[in-house]
Amino acid sequence: MSDGRKLTGCYGTWRGRDVELKSRTPLNGEHRLIKDGGERPGPNWREVFYPNRFARTPYHYWLDVPEAEVSEAHCIVATGYVPMTNDRDYDFQVHVRIIAQDGAGRLAVETETNEPRIYWGPLAREFGFEEYERSFMFGWVPGDRVTDIRMERQH
Repeated sequence: MSDGRKLTGCYGTWRGRDVELKSRTPLNGEHRLIKDGGERPGPNWREVFYPNRFARTPYHYWLDVPEAEVSEAHCIVATGYVPMTNDRDYDFQVHVRIIAQDGAGRLAVETETNEPRIYWGPLAREFGFEEYERSFMFGWVPGDRVTDIRMERQH
């Protein structure tokens, strides 16, 4: 986030700097470092172009490094609530996972998979949320509309 807090994702320290990881757990003795957007971080980094990614740039870079080079591997789950009122003046809160923040302070969020589907209509109407394979909804919400933000570190 713009205030320095980490959003939902996995992170670690590599060569003295904070990096994003594909997973907290190494695979075959290696950690996969990831970077979205901007220029390729170095000549050994591989690139994939994803044209339709929500809340991330289409350019995705990765580099596999030995497990021993990464320390402090951990994951963060950032969550909050979006207060809403339906068409019958019923107030409710939608529990969301926060995955990104844009330059205007809006937050990219996804509904938690256990949130009732009755909340989906109001989210689509008010914020233009989209449904993903009947599993959850995602969209952008003004930052001041998300309350009780929590960043939970998982080791």
